[in-house]
Amino acid sequence: MGPKSMQQEARMIEEYAELQIDPQFRALKMALNAKNGNQLARALGVSRQAVSQAKITGRVPLAWFEKAGLSIYAKQIRDRRNYQKMEAAREAKKARSLIRAQTSARKISLELKKASHQLVKAALKLTRAIRMLNAAQNGRGDNDKGI
Repeated sequence: MGPKSMQQEARMIEEYAELQIDPQFRALKMALNAKNGNQLARALGVSRQAVSQAKITGRVPLAWFEKAGLSIYAKQIRDRRNYQKMEAAREAKKARSLIRAQTSARKISLELKKASHQLVKAALKLTRAIRMLNAAQNGRGDNDKGI
């Protein structure tokens, strides 16, 4: 991927993050009668950098909504975040389970290979023993015919 496409991809990610976070900032600005990020920061009692960082990371602190009198909005976001955490935990559990299953399958595969190798060795020994027995019987059989 060239530098231009990486820049385009980064811009697309930023735009997507803006789409996700914009409604939250709009709600905060409306509730606090703030027209821009500086006014919002002042109304919340935080630095402008904190507001910028929240936009960049896409995570607005829930306390900001509560300060703005939007505790119901904060509850919805908290519920969504908790749901996302639960989903992530479920996916992680599935992944761990899959890794355990793959590890067990590898162990079983190795054990089967060992057992298969041992069976082949036993079959070769048995074949040799049968050949020796046949040779002994054929040798004895020839002597019996000659007597």
